[in-house]
Amino acid sequence: MKGFREKRPLSLKGGFGAALLLLAFCYAAGATAACLAYHFAGFLHGGEQQLQGSRYFAYLWRYLKYPLVSFVCGYSALGLLVQPCILAAGGYLTSSAVILLVKYSPSREVISVLIEHSLTGMVSLAALLFLAAHGLCSAGNAFARMTNRRTVYGTPSFPTLHLARFFLCAISIAAAAALNILLAPHLTALLIK
Repeated sequence: MKGFREKRPLSLKGGFGAALLLLAFCYAAGATAACLAYHFAGFLHGGEQQLQGSRYFAYLWRYLKYPLVSFVCGYSALGLLVQPCILAAGGYLTSSAVILLVKYSPSREVISVLIEHSLTGMVSLAALLFLAAHGLCSAGNAFARMTNRRTVYGTPSFPTLHLARFFLCAISIAAAAALNILLAPHLTALLIK
């Protein structure tokens, strides 16, 4: 008599959940590296370039560049290496920016900057993790095709589905950026009073 449960493998060669967990770990490792670099070395490297043009598009580009690179790298086997590096760099740069802001700015300015970037930052991080996890699965499938393996990492999807995911994430980041630009001055005025 057979048991009640069939024996199944723990994971099906990765998949979306495993890719999301790996990339979240890379983001956290980058943020931890920034904290450790500040703690042991006493400094962090700063410097951010501004785009020419209106304030909204510069603000939007700041949050859309990492998901765009993640989306593009999901089409090739190189994405297996690039996706974790993008998340680690994003975690490092975000954490170092927050540390420098808190250390060198007055408390009123810290509150206004955190309010101004909070919603867009959360939405862009969720979009980046979503796109990078799907891109990592697609990059694994591209690597399997390139090396003639029959392994499938996650469910294979069509390029139009990847494009739809990217546009959905870009629209949500743009909406969050518009809300932040419109509502941040009012929320800052309410909290600082």
